Amino acid sequence: RTDVFTVRISDPPPILDSYYEEEMLRMGYEVELPEVPKRYWRERTYDAYTGRGWENDAQQADDWAAETAWKEDLPETTEFLTQTYTIIGDPSGLAFGVNEPVRVDSAPYTVISRDGRDLIALGLAEQQYTVVSRVPDAAIEDLLEAEGEYPAWVAERYLSLENVPEAVQRTAEEVVAEAGAVSRYDKALAIEAYLRQFEYDLEVPPPPAGADLVEYFMFETGAGFCDYSASAMVVMLRSVGVAARYASGYNMGYYDEIRGAWVVQEVNAHAWPEVYFPEHGWIEFEPTPAQATFARSNRQGVPIQRPTLRAPLPIPTVAQAPEEEPVLSPTWWVTVLVVLGIVFLILRPPRFLQSRRRRAPAQVVWSAYRGLLRQAHWVGLGPAAGQTPHEYMQYLKLELARANHDATALGPEIDAIGNAYQRLRYSPAGVSHDDGDRAERAYQRLRRPLWRLLVSRTLRPNRAT
Repeated sequence: RTDVFTVRISDPPPILDSYYEEEMLRMGYEVELPEVPKRYWRERTYDAYTGRGWENDAQQADDWAAETAWKEDLPETTEFLTQTYTIIGDPSGLAFGVNEPVRVDSAPYTVISRDGRDLIALGLAEQQYTVVSRVPDAAIEDLLEAEGEYPAWVAERYLSLENVPEAVQRTAEEVVAEAGAVSRYDKALAIEAYLRQFEYDLEVPPPPAGADLVEYFMFETGAGFCDYSASAMVVMLRSVGVAARYASGYNMGYYDEIRGAWVVQEVNAHAWPEVYFPEHGWIEFEPTPAQATFARSNRQGVPIQRPTLRAPLPIPTVAQAPEEEPVLSPTWWVTVLVVLGIVFLILRPPRFLQSRRRRAPAQVVWSAYRGLLRQAHWVGLGPAAGQTPHEYMQYLKLELARANHDATALGPEIDAIGNAYQRLRYSPAGVSHDDGDRAERAYQRLRRPLWRLLVSRTLRPNRAT
């Protein structure tokens, strides 16, 4: 995994003591876990669908001085987020920015736009820079009520059905009709949920010559990755009269508590749709099943994750690179002793398995989840701060598949723990004794594969140079 950049933001995620959390739950107290806002580091937006991908019909470039806002007519429901990016390697010439960047504080910059007000990208070739973005703070009720007339520049550009096949348009109409969606927001949710049922596949073959990308995805393969699902959601929304555009950049990555920054890697490259709501601006959605959807709050400030249709996520197969001939390190025996000590800790039945009969289901589920996280951390597969439980479970399954473990066999065990933990956190009904039993059995089955992975990684000999 190659790091692309790090970013410090003005509202970093809270850091909690996981041991303290576990002990509080063990004693029967309710533990409130903080929600980390989901953010995407956007690089560029696109307006014109070609049938094979995306481009921008027209653009202009305007230079601005540092600390000068290029855009001031901002929606009322706006907050600001300051981000400081440190690029690792050579700068691409474009700056990243959450949602709608309004200025660069650290250096002069170029606004690349469609008409001086519709941002495509920020031109900047600095190794480190600070961007200030507007971040919409619209509640769900605000988005449901955002039914006003589109500005002329939005309607002209982001409702275009040019190059959109009729079959795609008909399907979009059927999806929103079946969902009973009337508002723009509910139409977006309905189409998002529909597309999240498609299989996630990083190795899907490209469309044949002359084929439409979205039509190929929806009616031929039924599988694809973020480029496909984001493209499909944009053109489907336009088909039902909802203004949308295609955006590209990176997802959150993981939070490094030591550096106090988000670390974004090549594997985090991503594409997503953005929907325009009058008086609120552009709002992100997530139709790709490998990523969690955006949780939004109501007017009381309570985060709400609306139910979505969801299909099981397949784990992409990853080709293994040929191994070079190993050479043993002269300190291998020290490593063996360390591993044997950790193996004893892993194979010894943990306290929560020894005393499960005396504990509530919530405590069993919590301990199984924390046990999985602890042992995954020992092999370098711990969760990143900011990853949702769903995102982390998918990441863990993918990494175990890459390590040559049987993902088909381990996937259900990881899901059993992850699903029970999500019910513990989010479901008003909580978890049952059956949930606790399944989580316990799953954890028992996962301990040995994680032990084998620990041994293989720790005893992996140094390679000849």
